[in-house]
Amino acid sequence: MRAARTEAFTSLAWRNGRDYRAIDTTLQRKVALKIIRIGVTSRSAEARERFLREARAAAALRHDTSPPVFQFGISEKQAKSSMRWN
Repeated sequence: MRAARTEAFTSLAWRNGRDYRAIDTTLQRKVALKIIRIGVTSRSAEARERFLREARAAAALRHDTSPPVFQFGISEKQAKSSMRWN
């Protein structure tokens, strides 16, 4: 599975999306990639906003056990974030 700058090699499915163990192909580093599916339902705006809040909260954390957020993006059909994979 490829998503922009990443190539995934292990995945874990959950209700609205997937988490992947991946490689950032540009910077050649391991990342955790989270992708959620966003449909055209009335809850799409709510899902986008919730995912954005989650990414902002994770990006604001500064602690040894909290991985930094490297990327975040939203399109019509999906939202994704990538962070450090230990």
